Amino acid sequence: MKRPFLVNFLAIRNKVDIAIKAFISDASNQSVKDIKIPFKSIALIRKKAFRIKLVGLGQLNEVIFQKEYETDHYGNMEVKIPMKSNDEDIRAFHIYETSIEEGISFMLGTFYVLDINKNNKIVISDFDKTLCETRFSTMKEIYYSLNSPLDEFPPVKKSLDIVKSLMQDNYQAFVLSASPHFYEQAITDWLYKNEVHTSSVFLKDYRDFFSVSKNILSIKDVKKQGFYKLNQLVKILSMTGIPKDLVLIGDGFEADVLIYLTLFAILKDKEDSWVVWNSLKDNNVFKLTHRQHSLFLSKLYGLSEQAKNIDSFNFQIKIRCTKEIYESCKAKRYSLRFIDKNIDLVDFYIA
Repeated sequence: MKRPFLVNFLAIRNKVDIAIKAFISDASNQSVKDIKIPFKSIALIRKKAFRIKLVGLGQLNEVIFQKEYETDHYGNMEVKIPMKSNDEDIRAFHIYETSIEEGISFMLGTFYVLDINKNNKIVISDFDKTLCETRFSTMKEIYYSLNSPLDEFPPVKKSLDIVKSLMQDNYQAFVLSASPHFYEQAITDWLYKNEVHTSSVFLKDYRDFFSVSKNILSIKDVKKQGFYKLNQLVKILSMTGIPKDLVLIGDGFEADVLIYLTLFAILKDKEDSWVVWNSLKDNNVFKLTHRQHSLFLSKLYGLSEQAKNIDSFNFQIKIRCTKEIYESCKAKRYSLRFIDKNIDLVDFYIA
C-alpha cells in the first residue's frame, strides 16, 4: 500500500466563505522535498481519486467542523465551506485521507486558514519569464526542463524586487506558472530561496492533455497560454474575492497585457463580461474548445457580478520587458476599444 501525501493545500477566508484547494497523491513513496530534478516526480502524472476528511478547528483547537469530500480522478479538490461553524471562526484544518484503507484515516497535515480580509491586498505574479527565465513553449523545451534543476534558470532580479517590495507592504502573494504540476516543490523551493514566501503556486496540470474524458486542456494549450492564464486568474480571484488593492505582474513575451487588461475592463471598468468575452474568444491567444468556452464563461460572469458590488478598488498592471521588446510592447495596440483605451495605464519596465 502506498501511503497518500498532500502535495499542496490552500484554505482562504474571503468575505463570504472559506475557499479550499488541495492536491493529493500516492504516486511516490519518496519525500517530495527530496526531489531536485522535476522528472523524478513524473509519477504525479498518474490518476487516482481520494476521499478527504476536513476537520475544522476553532480558536481553542476544539473541533467545530467535520465533513468528507471526494477528489476528482486526478486527486484535485476544490470546495467552498462556511467561514463559521456554530458562530465561531474556523482557524485551521486537520486533513485526513479515508478511502485507501477501510477504517483507517491517514493524517495528511494541519493547515491554518489564510485570512485575505486582514489586509485585503493581493499581488499575482506570473513565474515563467517574469520571475524566472524558464522556457516551456515547445515539447522539446518541456523535456529539457524536466531533466534540469530549476536553479539552472536564472532569476529576474527587478521583478523579484517588485514582488518582495509589495509583500513588505502587506500584499499577499500568489504565483502563477505554466510549468507542469509536478514542478510544485521545485518552484516553491526556488521562490523561498529567492525570498518570495508565496501563499500558493498555481501550476498547469498536464495530465489534462492525456485525458480523453475530461479534456479541459488540449495540446494547443502547450504553446498558447492565454486560456490557461486567464482561467487561473479568475480561479484565484474567485477564491480570494476582489481585494481593495490588486497588482498583476507578467511579461511582454506572450499575451499577458491582453489578458490582464481584459480583467481590468471587467473588474475595474465594469464592462459587460459577455460583450468582452465575445470580442476575445476567437483571438488566437485563446482559441477555446467548445468545452473550455462553456466552462469558463460562467466563471467569468460570476466574477464580474462580484465586481458590480464594489464601488472602487486599486488595480495595477506591471509588465516585464527586455530592452529588445520594450518599445514594441509599449506601442502595441489590439484593435479592441476596452483594451486600447487602458494600455497607457500599464507599467512596462525593463529587466
